[in-house]
Amino acid sequence: MQWRNTGLAEWRSGGSGSGWFELPHGIAPDGRGSVYAADTWNNRVQKFTVDGRYLAKFGSKGAGNGQFDRPAGVAADAAGGVYVADTRNDRVQKFNSKGAFQFKFGKRGAGNGEFDEPWGLALDVSRNVYVADTGNNRIQKFSPAGEFVSAWGSYGHGDGEFDRPYGVALDGEGNICVADGENHRIQKLDKDGKFLMKIGSRGAGGGQFEMPHSVAVDAGGNIFAADSLNHRVQKFDASGAFISEWGGRGGGEGRF
Repeated sequence: MQWRNTGLAEWRSGGSGSGWFELPHGIAPDGRGSVYAADTWNNRVQKFTVDGRYLAKFGSKGAGNGQFDRPAGVAADAAGGVYVADTRNDRVQKFNSKGAFQFKFGKRGAGNGEFDEPWGLALDVSRNVYVADTGNNRIQKFSPAGEFVSAWGSYGHGDGEFDRPYGVALDGEGNICVADGENHRIQKLDKDGKFLMKIGSRGAGGGQFEMPHSVAVDAGGNIFAADSLNHRVQKFDASGAFISEWGGRGGGEGRF
């Protein structure tokens, strides 16, 4: 896939050159005019301007500092920090805006601060880091320095429980939205992890999902969900009411 200067994306056969991708997953703006993309199967992160002009890349395949094994999530802050969910290395790494490694946290396991294939990342206004700890079916919160703060969730299908949570995002009030993948829904928790509401069920109709992978929230509190196996994006208001959808399966512009 190559990101074109129109701001659209065009799928091709894939590649490893600058500005090309192999199954990218996470994407994050930094609030300073740049966008970072987790180029998952190329085991790197790429940096672009907001209009799609290639700037830089960092990372390679491996388990050392600054290396990755299928990085799926990325989050960036206005201070220049870039956090990467190094999924198959079961850790999160932090870099500066030039791609220089700063520190890492986490290892494989189920204890506090440990991970089983972390996927999505989000930052709050204080730069605390929220991690979708997918294989452990929970969300973990860390300080900006990578210190464990708290965790929410467990395996299940009830309110506040998860089955492969892939994406995480925060709204302006600090509420936590989670793409609860194999439960085919979005859940919203308050800042203390208390269940607030859920959106969706399995299906292909408006407001239904088939394996949602990513979630985002705009300044108005509207929720956007990447409905992966339905090949579309859906939009909801802050209360979870369905607004619209776009996309559809295919390789043309606006198709997924």
